[in-house]
This record gives sequence, C-alpha cells and structure tokens, in this order.
Amino acid sequence: MSTETSQLFGVFAHLFHETRHMTGHIKKSDLHSHRHPNSGQLRVIFLLAKNPQMTNSEIVEKLSIKPSSASGLVNRLVEGGLVQRHASPKDKRIMLISLTARGQRFLDSAHELRDKLSEVIFASLTDEEQAQLLHLLKKLSDDMADKLPTWESSRVMHDFFEQHQEFKEDLDHFGFSQTNTMPTKIE
Repeated sequence: MSTETSQLFGVFAHLFHETRHMTGHIKKSDLHSHRHPNSGQLRVIFLLAKNPQMTNSEIVEKLSIKPSSASGLVNRLVEGGLVQRHASPKDKRIMLISLTARGQRFLDSAHELRDKLSEVIFASLTDEEQAQLLHLLKKLSDDMADKLPTWESSRVMHDFFEQHQEFKEDLDHFGFSQTNTMPTKIE
C-alpha cells in the first residue's frame, strides 16, 4: 500500500468515525427520540416516498427483509400516524400502504435536516471542489459495487485470512468472519 492510499484510507476511516459521532448526537437529541422512526422504519418511509402505494410483500421484496419484520415496521409507523393501510380499489383483499400527510411532513423535515447538515459539512469546499469530490466518490462507489459480489473469491482476501488466522477470533468478535468467510475457491 502506498503512502497516499494509506493516508486516504485513514482519512476515510476518520470521516466515517465523525459521521457516526454526529449520528450519535442526533440520536441523543429530541429530534431523534423514541417518538421518531428508527432506521428500519425510515427505510420504509423513504421507500414509500418513491413508491406511493405498496403492499407488504412489495416492501419485503424491495428491502430484502422478512415478512414479519416488514409487518412490525409498518405497524409501528401506522401507530405513529406516519403511514396508513387501505384496501386496493381493484381488489379489496389487498392492503396498500402509503404515507399519511404527517408522514410526508416528517419526510420533508428529514430532507431539510439533511440539506442543512450537508451545507455545514461541505462549507469548507468550493463548488468546484464539491463537484470533484462528488465525481470521485461516485467513481469509488461504482467500483466498490462492481467488486463486492466477488470480493470473497479474491486473492487479496484469501491471502489476508491465510496470513492472519491468529486474528480469527478478533475478526469473529467484530462480526467480520461470521458473514464473510474465507473463500475456498480462488479465481
């Protein structure tokens, strides 16, 4: 690893840490109290913002969650007045889920908060620097998306696990090895 890539990785790690720190402060504030949706519920709200009427099955499919999880999330959102269930006009047996006016107001305020936070976070960058950063981050994101399905079969990951078997317990503790096992086949 070159000095530059090592420094980049360090800065990335620091930015992620700061983002988690900021998120922690938001969660502790009244803005994100027990009265407001949790991250799973927010996923449903944002999904319904893009798809105004969905069935429970469609939510399950789009979010890749269990039907019982989707039902629980939707139930809590209905109780909070953020979403509603109503019968489909085409088939009364099918229940459609959609945002309520209160849910839309919540979504609007969440977007407003995101916009204010992004203004604060990126205030030290010029418009040109922001455009460059956006371009570079999209490039990295696209590259990672292309590599992720095959990372388990990569020589780099195989070699890492082979050389660091003594750290297996530590990796397991942090949840890395539980879902990302060492590949047996190398391409």
